Amino acid sequence: IMCVQNGFVYLKKVSDETEKLKEDINNNDKNEDEKDSIKSESDKKKISTSLPESGVLLGLKNKDNNGDITYRTLWISYDASGIRPSYEINGLVIPRQNGFWDLVTSRNYNNGLYVDTITAKSLNSDLKVPENSSGIAENLNKKQINITKEILFIANNYITIENTITDENNNFLNGYYRFLPIDNLNYSTGLKISDVLGERSRDVFMASGKKAIEDTYGVNFDESMLKENNFAIKRKNGNWNVVGRAQVKDEIMDFNVNLLLTKSILNYDDLYIPWNLIKSTVPDAKDAYTAPNNKFALIINDENIFVYNIKNNMIQPAPVSKINIKPGEEVIMAEWATGAFIYKWDEDLNIKTRKPLK
Repeated sequence: IMCVQNGFVYLKKVSDETEKLKEDINNNDKNEDEKDSIKSESDKKKISTSLPESGVLLGLKNKDNNGDITYRTLWISYDASGIRPSYEINGLVIPRQNGFWDLVTSRNYNNGLYVDTITAKSLNSDLKVPENSSGIAENLNKKQINITKEILFIANNYITIENTITDENNNFLNGYYRFLPIDNLNYSTGLKISDVLGERSRDVFMASGKKAIEDTYGVNFDESMLKENNFAIKRKNGNWNVVGRAQVKDEIMDFNVNLLLTKSILNYDDLYIPWNLIKSTVPDAKDAYTAPNNKFALIINDENIFVYNIKNNMIQPAPVSKINIKPGEEVIMAEWATGAFIYKWDEDLNIKTRKPLK
């Protein structure tokens, strides 16, 4: 028996051959992840659940004109009666296997220079898990530089951050991505793309970067222009996408990498309504999400998150709810619950101060 999200799970022994069983499971998971990372879009459209209840925790990032970054979390849920009350929570709250966690950002100054840190800590006081931070082992301004850390993507167990390096006058020096496990945010070099999406992903990453560099700069490609750990997950047209970053001489450039995220990274990222139909509903839409049961959609433009009912795979004419967002605010997390878990999440989130969304 083990405790998960303040409940209990009964575990049944199935074999004495633990090492062989572990090897079989790992090999199977690896093979499935390799398959998932290269599957076609047409494989992704089967409805995930027939349960009537679904809810989503949306993590939002806002970067103002001064470069200051703030984060907040929205809880939006739906059951057989329709859209339920929605809430806003300051900061970032992540649902994980062992309960909810806070992801906290802070800026630490020393002699006029700064380094950002990102700290993960469990909200379950009974769970004896030490908090860990990104940024502790870096800098402390020995090199007379600033390090800004901006969160780009969050899943149950991983985050993507962008590190921006500036001098004491805030002149740009360098910028790079890191893909980090939440349980080890101080892993300064980050995971390589082949660690995350399988060995074949490295070939796709290198080929994509090579083409982008040659097309953009017209120079002979050198592998030193690409680092396998310099990649991120970003949102575009209703899906999460893999993006690489190259350094050519003193310039950096981003390029698209044609890979799909595996279930081990992100369990759900399906958009059941075609993007062209979403744009016909909200012409200035910049992002959209559909619930795992295909009962409601979130369509986002520069000013609002619109919540629409879906019936017979069609978005209904008028939104049932509208949530105001700040200029430039964007989604960096979308974690879904289904069935009775929406009520469990609703109850557990009471530990945080939250305010109703009108």
